[in-house]
This record gives sequence, structure tokens and C-alpha cells, in this order.
Amino acid sequence: MSLVLEERHHAHLRAFCEARPGWHVAAINNLWRDEGEEFGPPGKYPRANPYLTGMKFTLDRIVPRSPARVLDIASPIAQSLGVAAIPGIDLTVLDIRSHDDAERLGLKWVTGDCLDMPFDDKSFDIVVCNWVFCHVGDGRYGDDLRVGADSALLREIARVARDYAVIGVGPIGAACCNIYNVHRIYSWEWLEQEFKDCGLEILDREELPVEKDVYFGASFVPYREIVRMDGMYGIVSARPT
Repeated sequence: MSLVLEERHHAHLRAFCEARPGWHVAAINNLWRDEGEEFGPPGKYPRANPYLTGMKFTLDRIVPRSPARVLDIASPIAQSLGVAAIPGIDLTVLDIRSHDDAERLGLKWVTGDCLDMPFDDKSFDIVVCNWVFCHVGDGRYGDDLRVGADSALLREIARVARDYAVIGVGPIGAACCNIYNVHRIYSWEWLEQEFKDCGLEILDREELPVEKDVYFGASFVPYREIVRMDGMYGIVSARPT
């Protein structure tokens, strides 16, 4: 295979072969680059996205509540692993998608619908749900199309949670809108009232910065003139009322 490498890489490979003669050396056509290069200069991590900052928000609030039985509804796998590693936490993951490696990862995995959870009332001390709320019911992950699915999810969380919940609600804007099969955008005013109506009281909240503001053409929202997402993701802690 013809390889085009900068001379410094050739020199490095030669030095490596000389230093470790018993090793094999493989190279590929396109050199792997630092994962941060497309977002900034080489050798620098990209800015943290809400998956990571939301994980910190979540772990900061769960760790002091251990020991506890926790339900994690379709959060990023890295967060599920982080929660499962907290001493005293008994974690169950619920997702509409199955996971072939769940057992290898040490996760107690239940494949099921978050709008009809296969759990008894008050089954879990804590319920975590990041970032499903703004997608559920829009068919993005194989779930059925259902208007009002986000509200139904809140009611299910209020039903199965005994003490506490952490919920990543998704993009925050000045007004609410739906971008079909992408996500919904919420206002804090709507969220506060909907949580209350569904049996949850918001205790605290944060807006997690997204790297760039996102703009949408008016064609996305035919019945409302909303063309800008503020570039913030909302996350809250709440308790059943």
C-alpha cells in the first residue's frame, strides 16, 4: 500500500522499529488526527457538549443520595456507566432500543416503552432521563408518533419516582416549537407549568451552552414564527408532588 507520510512520521516509525525490533508496525493511508481538530487547534479538547455537562449536573446530584435504586431512561451510555459506578447505586436502564453489549458493560437493561414503563408505582428512589424528553413521540428512535408524548413521559416519571428525578429537557428558547423528527424547543414558562400539571416540582435548573447557536428557517415551523434556537440545553432536578 502506498503511504504518503510527512518525513517526521517516517522518522518516528524508523525510530520505533529500531527501539522495539520484536514489534510489528502498521500504518493507514489517512493519519488519525486529534479529535478536537475540527473544533479548534490540534492538541486541544473540543468544547464540552451538553451530554458531558449534563452528566456532571446529574452525577453531582445523585452521588450525595446514594445508596439508592435508580432508573435511567435512555440516557447516553457513558452517563449510565457513570451512575452505575457510584457505590451503593442499584441502576436499571430502560430504553426502547435493545443493547447487545449491556451485559458486558454490567448494565441491568430493560427494553421497553418509557410511556408505559413496566414498573410499579414508586419503584425507584431516583429517575434520570437525559436527553429523551425533547424527542419522545417524534419517531426518531423507533417509537410511535404521539403528540403529547413529552407530557406522558413526565407523568410516568412522576409515577415511578419515589423521591427525586433529573431530566434533561432539551433546547430552550423564548417560545415553544416542534421541529419534526429532530427535537422540540421549550420555554421555561411552559416547562414549569407542565411539570406541575404532571405531578413534578422543579427544584433547580441549568442552561447548558451548545457550541453554536442554531438557526432554523421559517419553513420548519409553519404555524409559528420561530427562527432561532438560543443555543442552550435545559436540565432540571425535580421531585414528585
